[in-house]
Amino acid sequence: MAKTMLGRITRDDVEAALDTIRKAGAPARRRSTKFCLVVNLLHYPPRYVMQLAARQARRRAGHSREYSGAANRLLDALGYDVVVCGCGGEGTFAISNPPGIV
Repeated sequence: MAKTMLGRITRDDVEAALDTIRKAGAPARRRSTKFCLVVNLLHYPPRYVMQLAARQARRRAGHSREYSGAANRLLDALGYDVVVCGCGGEGTFAISNPPGIV
């Protein structure tokens, strides 16, 4: 089931998800624990990005567990960099939304 859902997600869906996170931030409970999606030196939680991208693609949110592992592979296939990272999003723009950056 997850493979079919993920197959509908496009780079435009991911960009819309990233834009949402840049504007609203990501919930602290959605921090990544092992991997980060890195875009313009900013770290994003891959599964949360995929959940938002899936909502964009299907107009409904899936559960983040649907994207475990598959999220990293799809993001890679779409041309994004997913790296092993232990930062957990601490202090990154994607989590904390520093003042003055929109």
